[in-house]
Amino acid sequence: MPKIKKFVFLFLLVLGFLLQNPISKAAPGEKILDYTTEVFVQEDSTLKIRETIVYDFTKQARNKHGIYRIVPFKYKIENLSAEKDFASTYKETQYKVLKVVDEQGKKYNYKTTEKETEFEIKIGDPDKTVRGTKIYIIEYEILNGIIFHEKLDYDEFYWNVIGHQWQVPIQSAKSIIYFPQEIDFSTQTLLCFTGAVGEKEKDCQIKKLRSKTIKVNSLEPLKAYEGMTAIITLPKDILIQNAQIEFTSDQEGIDVHYQKKEQSIDKILYLKPGTHVLQFKKPGYKTMEKEISVKEGERLTLEVNLKKALWYQIARTIMYLTPFLAVFLIYWIYKKFGRSAKADKPVIPQYEPPKGITPIEAGMISGNKFNINFISSTLIKFATKGYLKIIYEGKDLKKDKDFKLKKLKQPNSNDPQIEFYEKEIFDFIFEYADKNKEVKTADLKNKFFIKVNLIQKSVWKNIFSQKIYTRNPKLQKTAVFFIFLVSLPVGFFISLIILGFLETFVVFLTWLIVSFGILFAAFRAQKSKHGANLNNEILGLKEYIKVAEADRIKFHNAPAKTPQHFEELLPFAMVFGLEKQWARKFQDIYLTAPEWYEGRGFDGFNAIVLSNSLGNMSSNLNSAMAYHVPSSSGSGFSGGGFSSGGGFSGGGGGGGGGGSW
Repeated sequence: MPKIKKFVFLFLLVLGFLLQNPISKAAPGEKILDYTTEVFVQEDSTLKIRETIVYDFTKQARNKHGIYRIVPFKYKIENLSAEKDFASTYKETQYKVLKVVDEQGKKYNYKTTEKETEFEIKIGDPDKTVRGTKIYIIEYEILNGIIFHEKLDYDEFYWNVIGHQWQVPIQSAKSIIYFPQEIDFSTQTLLCFTGAVGEKEKDCQIKKLRSKTIKVNSLEPLKAYEGMTAIITLPKDILIQNAQIEFTSDQEGIDVHYQKKEQSIDKILYLKPGTHVLQFKKPGYKTMEKEISVKEGERLTLEVNLKKALWYQIARTIMYLTPFLAVFLIYWIYKKFGRSAKADKPVIPQYEPPKGITPIEAGMISGNKFNINFISSTLIKFATKGYLKIIYEGKDLKKDKDFKLKKLKQPNSNDPQIEFYEKEIFDFIFEYADKNKEVKTADLKNKFFIKVNLIQKSVWKNIFSQKIYTRNPKLQKTAVFFIFLVSLPVGFFISLIILGFLETFVVFLTWLIVSFGILFAAFRAQKSKHGANLNNEILGLKEYIKVAEADRIKFHNAPAKTPQHFEELLPFAMVFGLEKQWARKFQDIYLTAPEWYEGRGFDGFNAIVLSNSLGNMSSNLNSAMAYHVPSSSGSGFSGGGFSSGGGFSGGGGGGGGGGSW
């Protein structure tokens, strides 16, 4: 027990260390040679920031494509006054990436991703790697970056000019801050901090360059996860505090357009003091225009709810009616494409297969599809006609499935009872035979599957030549399924635009059910009059094979039960999946193994034993043939601000960090 407690303690200790010290993705020796941040403070308190990063990937940095830069836009402010007289809150800024270039102004590939409290700029080409020293110049804009105090006589620039979440050391770090007006900095507080988040080290220098410019530079190199923060108090009325407008709405997806800009009403809108015209837009809704006048620092809440456009109402009605209209479409498709011609006679028992119809064709015509076990039935046909022998090499039918096929003679191409594709099956099988003209069914795995699709095409070709179908059912299914796959996402997209998510789900679910109905109707292969009559004959044969022996007396003129009759219809019973029912009728008659079958391990032989053995062979063969057969908050930070006499490294806005990828 003490050992378990010790293990748990060490595990938690290591886990805590890892959470406090994220594992660096940087290669050994990677570093930033020089990091310069220029902050241009605008009159409307917008910060335009240009970062010049000289990044050294070193020779050890293999398979690197560039760097990524993470900047928080939402962060915590607390205790901004020395008296701590108002509660902590979250400050949210808005950002816009302006450009990412090299030192010569050539554009880099980059992608911007917004997360919960930060945005990421991923720079570089995933198809290219970088080595050595690269210079990255990143320009972006931050709205609402200045802290305006309501209870104090100054405002505040409190910014992490060098982020604290860089995974690599920074050899040289500096920042230049430009203000729009001249300021007597001798009457203001100028502070800077370095180190990890929360530290109050001052290995930095902050000084006035000119009446509008402040420079901050680190006196020592910064380690990984160390940064630099600047705090500058500002006289009131130097900067304009924009009005803040929040929106409430019962609707989602509304955008507000203003001053040739656009943003979602989910975000706070910042406007300069004065009169503005706002336009609220959403697809399918009437545009609402509103003129408002705002004062400096004013905070307003506007309710926005748009009325649906007339075309939207019409389209919405049509979308709800389409599922019901589709029901009539299903009936029309079924009547036009899915309903076969009416046979002249009903299904009556047939004691022999239709003339000229092979077992494979019987299975495909009755089911309108090809099944891989049909090939096994063809081998049984060849066996009963003396072309091959089936040899069972196992000892236990329940466990062993070791079969091989022995070629006895080559089928005669002129034999009217053998179709060309049946001869193809025979030749394909024995293409893999050994010198004794024998092939094991297990040895066909990964080989014979290549031939199956060719056989399937040959059978369909022969069936179509007999005018059994009015059109190719396989091509019909392919065309309808393709239309289904294309129309479904297109319909969903259109519905989403018109109706929104919730209504789209209801309508689309209805459409999905209806679509399956359309597919079912269209997938039904349409037979000709000749095909319908032939199909009824095949179904009559199936009925005869399936019926129980006790009911056989109902069939007039039924043929005598002989081994020859059993073998003649056995391949057809297999394509219908009725070989066991067929064998039960002959279990007292078929008592010796035929010449075409050789096996051992039987206590006694009868038709059922043979049926089970052939079923195992078929299963084994199907497994071999079916193999590949073509089928129809991230880095972030917390901390507080300060005013005179407080503050710490990483406590301001901006900052963040980055690394290589």
